[in-house]
Amino acid sequence: MKVHFRYSLPYDRMLTLMSLMPYHEDQIIESKLYIKKIKDYWKKQEKIIIKEIEKVCSLKFKSDTTCFIVKHMGYEALSHPLTIKINDNLEQIKHQLIHELIHILFVQNEAKSRKLIESLIELYPDKDIFFKAHVPLCLVERKVIENLYGKSQFNKLLKEELKSEEENEVWPIANKMYPKFNKNIIKFFKKNALDRKISTKRN
Repeated sequence: MKVHFRYSLPYDRMLTLMSLMPYHEDQIIESKLYIKKIKDYWKKQEKIIIKEIEKVCSLKFKSDTTCFIVKHMGYEALSHPLTIKINDNLEQIKHQLIHELIHILFVQNEAKSRKLIESLIELYPDKDIFFKAHVPLCLVERKVIENLYGKSQFNKLLKEELKSEEENEVWPIANKMYPKFNKNIIKFFKKNALDRKISTKRN
């Protein structure tokens, strides 16, 4: 599996205008120069990151993906279509790509992910879709980052993530579960859902 970085003028222009910013043609040159920069940075780590994500999830990527680079966007990154806003902090970009690639891996493994969704509905019936989608994702993300880069880099990421109100709700739950999580995200949540069901019946 490989990430192919691309620039699309209509897509960049559309997101710029949606962000209420004026579009300038120099964004084309800036974006293309940035693509070269991010390609060189990502290429050195891509194989180990992809391999680690697959190992932690016990899932495999089905195909390559295209990552669009844009100048302006309401979010820092999107998974579908994979989109990254220009940011000179390449370490942050690496974390964003890891996060979005986990989303993509779940989508590419739709049949198995349905079982994960069923478990999450059982565990968190009153939570919204953002919460349900991000609890397993955050578990995987933390495991991948700690395995590859150590706890200090994860703690640095967590500090940034907790600035978001939505992430602030998810991470405490994911971190509480983390000591029991090794790998195979589908089986992990299936077991948790089953344990909850048994516990509920007993009570």
